[in-house]
Amino acid sequence: MKHGRPPPRISREVPYSIRAPNQRKAPAHLGFIRALKICMICGKIGEVDPMHVRGGTGGGMGLKPADKYTVPGCRQCHSKQHQIGEARFWAELGVDPVDCALRLWRVSGDMMAGRRAVERARLSINMYQAQLRN
Repeated sequence: MKHGRPPPRISREVPYSIRAPNQRKAPAHLGFIRALKICMICGKIGEVDPMHVRGGTGGGMGLKPADKYTVPGCRQCHSKQHQIGEARFWAELGVDPVDCALRLWRVSGDMMAGRRAVERARLSINMYQAQLRN
C-alpha cells in the first residue's frame, strides 16, 4: 500500500440474481385437477376445486402444502373437509389422500390417466364404505 492513498472500497451493491422458481406452486397441475371435472370423494361430475392435503405433506396450520398434494373435490365435499377436519374426513373415507395426490401428480396433464386415478380412488372409497355397512 502506498502512503497517502486509501485502500479501495468494497462495493455495497448487491448483485442482481434471478430468483429460483417456487417449487411449491404448480399452476399447470392445479389446472389439470380442475379439468378432471369429477369429485374424487362423491363422484359428482362438474366443477371441482383442488383440495390441498395437509397431513403428511409439509403443510400445516397457516401453511398451504405444495400444489402437487391436491385432489379434485366438489364444493360440498371441500366444505365438509374444512368443517369436520381433514384427519377425520379422510379417515371416514378410508383412503390415503397423499397417495391419491401423488398418483395424480405423476400423470399430470394426461386426462385419461388422471380420470383412471380418480376412479381407482372412488372404487377404494366405495369398497371401504360397503365394508363399514356390513
